[in-house]
Amino acid sequence: MKRKTIAALIAVLTVGMSTSVWAAPSISQIIPEAPVVITGNLTGNQTLVVTNANTTAYKNTTVAEIVKKANDDNTITTVKEILAGLKVDTKTEEIKTTTGTTVNPTLYEQITPFVDLAIKENDKIIYETTGAIQATITVEAAKEMKKKDVLLMQIDPNSGKVYFVAPEKLDSKTGEITATFQTLGPVAVLKTVPVVVKDTDPEKYENEKVTEAITQFKDETKDVNLADVLNILTTEDTTAIQVADGVTINAADYSTAMGFADLAIKQGEDYLYDMDGSLEAEANRDLASTDWQKLVQSVNPDYDIAAAEADPSLLTELEPFTIPGSFLMQINPVTGEAEYIYEPELYFALPNSDEDEEETEDDEEEVRTSWTVEDETASEDTPNLVIRAEFKSMGPFAIFLPNDAQ
Repeated sequence: MKRKTIAALIAVLTVGMSTSVWAAPSISQIIPEAPVVITGNLTGNQTLVVTNANTTAYKNTTVAEIVKKANDDNTITTVKEILAGLKVDTKTEEIKTTTGTTVNPTLYEQITPFVDLAIKENDKIIYETTGAIQATITVEAAKEMKKKDVLLMQIDPNSGKVYFVAPEKLDSKTGEITATFQTLGPVAVLKTVPVVVKDTDPEKYENEKVTEAITQFKDETKDVNLADVLNILTTEDTTAIQVADGVTINAADYSTAMGFADLAIKQGEDYLYDMDGSLEAEANRDLASTDWQKLVQSVNPDYDIAAAEADPSLLTELEPFTIPGSFLMQINPVTGEAEYIYEPELYFALPNSDEDEEETEDDEEEVRTSWTVEDETASEDTPNLVIRAEFKSMGPFAIFLPNDAQ
């Protein structure tokens, strides 16, 4: 997933640098102060230090190659590619932080190169430790960031094991991070990637069938029949489509109540669609791109549609709701696979109404576990339809209802 631009990396690593080429920053630019040990099995002659990554000192040659590639000024290596090189399966393996919180590393990008966390004893640099070390480091790139959006990725230079370490504290004014490190060796700072909802862009899809299907229906805001979509995507029997455990439908009996929209990772001015794992999100979609009248009347036939058409803000007074028999269809633009999310929760909200409040030290969320995904094309004057679901991929999605829904 090519989601880290050199220019963006420079912007977060250094202040006031105008060049568009990433000249490898010095340690003082990345971590301007020596780490401070809080707890750890260090002797009186030992100090914890941060140095430039010394790949020649790693016993594991694969780790050395991966770190060298990731730190190469002339290449852009993503977190997903780093993990693939280390044989970490981000498609099927549940990835957890060192404290047991599930995390999707393909939704993170590097904001620093790898540096070495090590012990210095006299003039010798040591990469082995007899236990975890809790320490505080100051990271320039972490300034102005929220703790739950920052993650440390550490690689054991001997075994190749990868650790994801969530900060225990983060001072957003100074960039001071307190964390417990399970090992020594290369460590990089990651941040969450921005995810958006936008109009579909079929030319960006890798899968030709997905491109064909969405191109055909991209201008429709409602009443796209599911069977028509599937007849382009697949040769399977559309009269027996499983949309949930124990729920099989005839695709011809279902149509959209919104136009297809894209869920995408934003990279500068570009958009990316390659994600492993899943994304827990509240995805916003512009009201004009939905058949909100049908959605509302499916659960409340007596709702005053005319009043809401005259004053759409009335929709925000509705409680979150689910529509019996409805489902969200997602189409993976890389594999072409269709996924179904049965009876997602829906509600209406003004754009940006769910922005995160300023984070305090009492914030209990270790890492970001859900995203509020704004619609880049949404009007600021009317509410959005908000879909609360666990999305299985990036790419096009739409809500389908039974044809006989009110």
